[in-house]
Amino acid sequence: MALGLTNRSSWSPWGEFVSAVRTGRSQAREVLGMNIFEYLQQNPEQSREVTGLMECVTSLWARGLAGALETSDVDLAVDVGGANGALLRLLRQCNPALRGIVFDRPDVAAAVEADVASDRTEVVGGDFCEAVPSADLCLLKCVLHDWDDESCVKILSRCREAMVPGGRVAIIEFLIGERDAPGVAALMDLNMLAMATGKERTLAEFDALLARAGLLRTAVRTSDSPQKIIEAVAA
Repeated sequence: MALGLTNRSSWSPWGEFVSAVRTGRSQAREVLGMNIFEYLQQNPEQSREVTGLMECVTSLWARGLAGALETSDVDLAVDVGGANGALLRLLRQCNPALRGIVFDRPDVAAAVEADVASDRTEVVGGDFCEAVPSADLCLLKCVLHDWDDESCVKILSRCREAMVPGGRVAIIEFLIGERDAPGVAALMDLNMLAMATGKERTLAEFDALLARAGLLRTAVRTSDSPQKIIEAVAA
């Protein structure tokens, strides 16, 4: 986690945080010369450190959520932007029969395939704005907060197209609360302003994105994690 938080892809944009606040947009492109995902694709060692960071965050915050997410009726789950498949491993502890696809950028998929692929887990590279592998359950953990609203609608639309009949989407994110009780979600919102084009959102904002993508929220699940699970089905 320390390596992922302190490599250049992270600390350089934060160095221009004042400008990000004044302009209302991330300065990552200005300091890195490109957006953060393009930068990580061109810097594989830093990309591996960020993948490790995401695995640490999953182990810290998603363990309880994995128990709260019902998968007994799921044959195949696709972890969209799943890095090294940490979430799928947690879900398989609760449901050993679950099959999974780890879907991420081609460079990430190539880097993790040897360690992640198995008889029950496939690793696929691609662009989730273009297409997502078909599955019963589409998992989106800490994905949508990286992106602006238009990109989120595009990602959710691809997930809706990929869901088999009766399938669902599970979004794992922070939810912005009241102004007088902001919690860790507010700090993560500042991080998104520094690093990317997205933000942390309220439940109403997620509902609006889901509606635009032809999805309908069916549940919000909680555990001891500061993150929440927002489940949705085709509207």
